[in-house]
Amino acid sequence: MLLSKRLTRSTAFKIVFTLAILPVAIFFATPSSAVATTNTYCISGNSTGAGWSIEVATWNPPAGGWVGSTGECAGVTEGAGCAALAQAFVDCINNTLIEGQGSAAIDPSDPCCFTITSGWNKIDLSVGPAGGDPDCEVTEAGCPFNPTIYLVSVVPTPIPTLTEWGMIIFCVLLFGWMAWVIVRRRRRVTASI
Repeated sequence: MLLSKRLTRSTAFKIVFTLAILPVAIFFATPSSAVATTNTYCISGNSTGAGWSIEVATWNPPAGGWVGSTGECAGVTEGAGCAALAQAFVDCINNTLIEGQGSAAIDPSDPCCFTITSGWNKIDLSVGPAGGDPDCEVTEAGCPFNPTIYLVSVVPTPIPTLTEWGMIIFCVLLFGWMAWVIVRRRRRVTASI
């Protein structure tokens, strides 16, 4: 008799615990509209030898809006090609971005181009003269600065999450597993009595 009361209390506790945890699990596993973004920028022309300042701003809804990182970049030797400038931009951007904001890399298809990838929704790159404000936002029209840098493409990449049907299947599997564990334990206890 005492053992069956413990089993009942244990079973009741498991059911209540699972029912309390399930809404929390569903809340945190619901599909989100999060989108990672990759912007590709290209440089045309040769270096003027001057340094520059940059600002990389990313749209981060959890932080409540735009998050910006600014930095100063050393100049590249005058006359150096666009590939050297692209590499200098990548190095400067990676040294400027805050943790989790994103990263920059040379575009493998064109050494005069580079990409900035962020797990947040939007990226803006601005450049300006060394020691000054990075007030020229880089767009498709280009920003005529040391030499010219322009935005080639913006590619949003959806972050995979569970769909509604995935959540339904997950819940059915979870409830099925709970029922199997409860029945198995009840059989084991009654067999040992």
